Parts: sequence; C-alpha cells; structure tokens
Amino acid sequence: MTTITITAQILDGNLGDGWRDNYEAAQALAKFMEQRWRDDLAELAAEGHEVDIQIDVQSAEGCVRETTVDADDADLAARAERLLTDRNRIWERFCSSPEAEALAE
Repeated sequence: MTTITITAQILDGNLGDGWRDNYEAAQALAKFMEQRWRDDLAELAAEGHEVDIQIDVQSAEGCVRETTVDADDADLAARAERLLTDRNRIWERFCSSPEAEALAE
C-alpha cells in the first residue's frame, strides 16, 4: 500500500491573545489537528494505506507553509486532500474544545 504524507506548520505567534502560553497552545492545536486528520483519513488507513502526519510547531509569527498532501499515487493524494477537514474549521473547533479552555487565560 501507499504512504500518505501530510505536512503542516503552526506558528505560535499567530494564535493571538488569550493564551497562558502560546507555544503550549500551538502544541495542543497540533495534537488536536493531527487527531482530526487521522479521523478524516480513517477509511484510507482501513484500506491499508499508511498515514504520516507531520506538523511543525514553531515559536514565531508570520506566514505559514501551506499544508501539503503527498503520495506516490496522485489520485490517492487528491482523495486524501478532499477528506481533510479545513484548517480554519479545525481552529474553530479547537477554540471551543476542552483542550483550548484549559490553556486560555
């Protein structure tokens, strides 16, 4: 089977105010995002494909690298990309999650 690799980046300075520790909040967002995307791609994993999610969290602000989805099979990569929850929607869900509430000021 094929490995599907998703790469993303989170910069803690882009999270805005209201966090006790922006880097800790960014780490929690990365964990939340990874779990959401694993759930999104569960059907592909059940087909035997390996899902590799790499989220780079940095203590910085500015423009983040675009999220990429790669696989040896272009059709599979496109399918995986269609299944992924949008980063903005993940952010909205994260902000109202118990994980975020525990990190808020």
